[in-house]
Amino acid sequence: MIDLKMINNYNCKRLNKGSSEEVLFWKVFGNVYLLKLIFHHIHTTEWVIYDSHKNINVQNRWKFKDVYSLNWMIIKKQYPLLINKIIFGDFIFFDPNSIMVLFSAIPKLKKQQSSTNTNATATTSDTTTTTNITTITLTLKTIKEKEKEKEKEAKRKGIEKEVEIEEEIGILKYIIKLLLERRRLEFEICDLTLLAVQSNCSDTLSILLGEQYSMIVYPSTLEWAIERSDCSIVKQLLSYKNKEILTEDIKKKCLFLASINTQDPTKMIDLILNESVYKLPSPPPSSSPPPSSSPPPSSSPPPPPPPPPLPQSLLKEPIRPIPSFQFLCDDEEYNLDYYYDDDQESYKKFYDQSFDENETNIEIERERDVENPSIIFEKFLEISSVDTMNRLMDLNAVKPISHRHTISLFKFEFSIKELLVYLRIYFKLYKKDNSKLYETLEIKIKNEIINNEELDESEKLKELRRLVVIHSRQINFYKVYILHYEESIDEFHMDSRYDKIDSSNLDSDCKKLLTLLRYMGDFRIETMPGRHKYYLEDLKKMESSSSNDRWCPLIFKAIEYDPSNFHSEIFNITNKSIIDWISKTNSIVINTVIYMSSSVSFSSIQLKHYAISDGFKNLDLGDNKKGISYLGNGNWYVKFYLKEIEYFNVEKLREVENFIINNIDNKPLPTFGINIDIYGAFDFKIDQPIQQKQKQQQQQQQQQQQQQKQLSQNGLEDEFDSKMFEKKIVGLIEYLNKTNFQHIQLGMHGFLKKAIEYLPREVSSTLVINLKPLKFLVNGWLTASIITLNLKMVEFLINNLDDIKFETQDFTRIQHVERNLFNKTLNLYHNHGEILVFDFVMSIFQKIVNKWGNQENTVGHIEVEKEERKTMKSLPQSLILILNYFFEMIIQTKCITIEQVRMAHQFLYINSIPIDHSLFHAFYYLKIRSAKFTKYILSRPGIEEFFTTTMDSRYNSTRKYSTRGCFDIRNYLKYEMFTFDYVLGESTAVSFDQILQNLFNQLSNDICFRDDIVPNFYQLSKNADLVYCLEIKRVDLFFQHLEMIQFHLKDTTVEGYILKSDGPFTHRYSYNTPKDTILPTNQLFSGGREIPKPIQTFDHQNTQQYDHCIFKPLKVIYSFEYSDKVLDYVLMVITDLELIQKFLEFNFHVVQFEQTLFSKSIFLSKFDISTFLLSNFDIKFHSFPRFSLYTHYSFYQESAFILKNHFDKVRYPNKFKYNLNVFNDSIFPNALLSCLVNFISTKRNAVFYEEFMDSKTRKEALIRLLGSQRNAYGIQAPDILGLDEYSTETLFGKGKQCKTILVQPETQSLLKSVYDDYTIELAIRREKERLLEEEEYVDSDDNLFLSAFIFGDIKLCNLYLCHYYHRIQFKITKSAISKAIYDQKIHIIKYFYNGHHLNLFNDNIKNDKELSNHLLNELLNHNDYKFDLNWL
Repeated sequence: MIDLKMINNYNCKRLNKGSSEEVLFWKVFGNVYLLKLIFHHIHTTEWVIYDSHKNINVQNRWKFKDVYSLNWMIIKKQYPLLINKIIFGDFIFFDPNSIMVLFSAIPKLKKQQSSTNTNATATTSDTTTTTNITTITLTLKTIKEKEKEKEKEAKRKGIEKEVEIEEEIGILKYIIKLLLERRRLEFEICDLTLLAVQSNCSDTLSILLGEQYSMIVYPSTLEWAIERSDCSIVKQLLSYKNKEILTEDIKKKCLFLASINTQDPTKMIDLILNESVYKLPSPPPSSSPPPSSSPPPSSSPPPPPPPPPLPQSLLKEPIRPIPSFQFLCDDEEYNLDYYYDDDQESYKKFYDQSFDENETNIEIERERDVENPSIIFEKFLEISSVDTMNRLMDLNAVKPISHRHTISLFKFEFSIKELLVYLRIYFKLYKKDNSKLYETLEIKIKNEIINNEELDESEKLKELRRLVVIHSRQINFYKVYILHYEESIDEFHMDSRYDKIDSSNLDSDCKKLLTLLRYMGDFRIETMPGRHKYYLEDLKKMESSSSNDRWCPLIFKAIEYDPSNFHSEIFNITNKSIIDWISKTNSIVINTVIYMSSSVSFSSIQLKHYAISDGFKNLDLGDNKKGISYLGNGNWYVKFYLKEIEYFNVEKLREVENFIINNIDNKPLPTFGINIDIYGAFDFKIDQPIQQKQKQQQQQQQQQQQQQKQLSQNGLEDEFDSKMFEKKIVGLIEYLNKTNFQHIQLGMHGFLKKAIEYLPREVSSTLVINLKPLKFLVNGWLTASIITLNLKMVEFLINNLDDIKFETQDFTRIQHVERNLFNKTLNLYHNHGEILVFDFVMSIFQKIVNKWGNQENTVGHIEVEKEERKTMKSLPQSLILILNYFFEMIIQTKCITIEQVRMAHQFLYINSIPIDHSLFHAFYYLKIRSAKFTKYILSRPGIEEFFTTTMDSRYNSTRKYSTRGCFDIRNYLKYEMFTFDYVLGESTAVSFDQILQNLFNQLSNDICFRDDIVPNFYQLSKNADLVYCLEIKRVDLFFQHLEMIQFHLKDTTVEGYILKSDGPFTHRYSYNTPKDTILPTNQLFSGGREIPKPIQTFDHQNTQQYDHCIFKPLKVIYSFEYSDKVLDYVLMVITDLELIQKFLEFNFHVVQFEQTLFSKSIFLSKFDISTFLLSNFDIKFHSFPRFSLYTHYSFYQESAFILKNHFDKVRYPNKFKYNLNVFNDSIFPNALLSCLVNFISTKRNAVFYEEFMDSKTRKEALIRLLGSQRNAYGIQAPDILGLDEYSTETLFGKGKQCKTILVQPETQSLLKSVYDDYTIELAIRREKERLLEEEEYVDSDDNLFLSAFIFGDIKLCNLYLCHYYHRIQFKITKSAISKAIYDQKIHIIKYFYNGHHLNLFNDNIKNDKELSNHLLNELLNHNDYKFDLNWL
């Protein structure tokens, strides 16, 4: 500690040299009182004001000397502190989790670095394309107007951030090196290379594997990396100098592990293949020729293998020529058309691209246990490179599919190369039973397609696609094929379920018709009976026709199909010729598809009207059904009208309106009404040409790199002009306004809501619309906008309304909006600032007052004093309701400031707006004043049970709950007190402490003795109060609450106080208390200070009647039961030892209270408090260390503190077990009489009671009672009010009878005689136990040294060896070695193997032949350590 005299002398010499400020500083620094006061405020004052109550806790601030956690220092980026502690040897707690946090910090920073670069590049463009205009509008608004400035700013910030990240990465690398150089014994407590791999940190791995540190890599690390790390990590490991890590087992399973890699399976498999680290199992004997060899690995990818050519005929049997329009089957066989079989359900699942995840995981785990695992089929399909897939199949490294999935293997967009590979996959792995067919097929593909010079690339691709259709029979692929080439494949339809028609003799138009019929009939209405007969009829009809327009070339182009969805066709009719052709052809199959499909669309209202009124009027549907009437059902024209609104095309909208009025139902309509809201969410869209271009660019972007995607997106944004978009919306609104929105009045809210949302506020606030025709709807719109906080819509409506008069239902809607305070996780409900902009709300306030209040008040007038309040026209109740609602939303806004709330409140006040007050207002006023008030309210016991009782998930302040057995703040918080002026008033608000005291009184002090809230409410409430005071660092309030508890305790000492088993205080014996264990040398009560008196029950206050007794009854006292959190927080917050003593004095007669505080001070490393307790009390040690090594984070600090400062307390650690009995022996005589009374009085011991009460059998009863009680006696005596069938009154009555007999002189003499005989016998037995324990202690794995050895703590082992070298000759045992190896603590075995332990052993493992042989056997049986034996 600094000598203050030296400081003062030094300061006096400097008085004439420094400035006046420096002189003043040293004067203050030399003043003991001021210096102490300054440091007190530094330690206790909260410098940070927390907005959230959950952020207020005792761990917000730490002294540097109390920070030990490596984890905490890395997460909080306290690098200078960590470096300082490393260099100066301060204690740092290391464990695998904290080391993982250190290693993981570097990859996380690099990820931030890459994202920073991406964000900087993308600041001038939005990388997401969508038909929703919102994103594009925002992008143009935020980027295009200030594009150059933002680009420069983004680049500058990006460079600065990149430099910061690089510096931080450099610091982290330096920390790792510093730890390895200066603290390696503490740092290397586990496999660091494995942790570096698991954290995916190549930088750390490079440091660990460098020549300076040369750490070992085990095979399990490489195995883990192949399965879970990226390729850079595996490359580092494969280049590791010790090639033994690449075991035969890893070589066999590396391809399998790479296939399930969580980062990038394709790259990992390529790495394994290129590095040739795999080992394939011996192939089973087979007569089939070997698979085609893959090209040797090289730096550049090998050229793709030639795709197999498509032969003219690829079927097993040639197709027989079929007469035109004839079936190969008779009518009975034809009934198969209407079929269902086992495969039917699987066809419905063709387009599900994902496997059952659970089933796949089971298959992976099953394969993992195989000696030579193969890549499972499901994971093989996830590989993104067809070259890699080819190579794996060449190596026979893939396991064929084990259970049949219906998978859409082929995609129409596949290239020739991809189709060739997937054909091979199909036959070799998926349809493995047909692998022999592929051998023949492969040759034909090569000869007839790939090497066929007569075919160009597109023709080769078509032939391969045709081949895929024939063999895979993948329907979604075939449907795209038909739409793309406008032809079908006869071979596909030769199955009995299809038509079996040979189209070779048909002309081109008939072929196209047959293709369309097959597409419609076989894939859209496949269950339609007799459809194949209709095919023939339609073909005959066309064949007999001589018309030039037998076929419509637009038909296939009108069908839009998504192969990922089986029935996703949209039949988009864009031309009248399509309708005419369908009508003329009048095919029952095609007509049925149109009739059954809800996805037929028309590009214009004229086309649909023509189809309804003429074109589709007489379509033949079979069974004498004619026409497709459903197309004209309802207001079918609505969507055409809405479409033009969505694209804000005024000219076309006018055209549609005129068409509807003049043509619907063949009679003019004066007007028509459309409710937009019932047709789903309304939204504006981009013009169709741009939309089409956008869709094309989206498809291109899927095949391009991210950079190209961004460039393409920029091009799209250039096409879109936000100003033009705004003008179009405004123009549309102006057009509709001219017609008084006559056609969309019912659904105008949805339209206006979306329009206002897209328009910037400077535009929406200037819109002028005639809302008079919509007066009966506006109230509902305004109410909905207010409730949803749609401020732009509210402003727009206020600007355009002449008055606002709410109906009853409007008042009810707003008043019944839930005013939620918090949810069941005790998180508050808030409006976010980006939703409720304060300035915006204030402008709405101003508009309302200016428009309807007949005043020229402005926001600036809020400085006016209250007495200068304006006299103004009274506002309607509807406007007062609106203003109050928005004021409520203001105070509920997250991070709102007191000044802003005062501004809003003052504005309403000076404009004579009455402001409501409720529990909602009081709660948020308190929250705005300080989150500490919210924390106290929500810390009340029973508040969490509220949600269980009410079965609600949130606390609605406007709802009345029926609550019992929980804490409902409405019942106890007098919200009328906490008004705005009281809590937040600029000149009227009371102090923080005054508000807090009122909360204490209302929510705790005034109700603490109530028993209808929650059980034991007094204990819970007072403990919560104490915890709260410590959490907000108010030690003064903490002791005020202790005084109150003490005052309540004193009430129990009066005569007539009724003892209750469930009372607020604990009724217990007082023995082995701080008063009993205080040392004669203590300094606590010097200067005449008195020892606190116990708070005894009235019946136990007179103890003179027991002065003659040898064995006296224990004192019975009342005490308050502190929670563990209170005791922990006391030691964490209170640093002044005088205050610790004060707290101790409140509990000076509580059993072992000083022992409890000592244990907690040790656990929390508060060694100044530990020293204080050891200096003043006889602290007993029953174990050392006091806590388990696996649960106590500072066991080294505890050991170092005790061994260096109080070694005598633990000089004989082997005696702790029998010392516990000695301790019992010293305490038991004092507790003997009370134990006997308590034992005999209970009902379950009624036999003993009868024997004891009989003077003839009393001695024998005492002998048996003494033995049973002594053997069962522990440090704590049983509670007085134990569980028993006797009532409290009966129990105490019997106890009083027993006590009366026990205190009689003759009984005391008898008891002493029995006790002395028992003590002699017990002492002999204890001595035998002690000698036996001393012999076994050194060999026991739970002795001090071996416990630390098995735990792997080298520093702790050396500490014990240094201090116990002369007392105990510790040694390493076989059992300890086995346990350390099992727990992967090889580092400590290596350390002690060669004697790196300060010569504190007589011998080391290396020189002990028995131990070294045992160690070698253990290592040889270990999967990893057997490959690292060079250190032996």
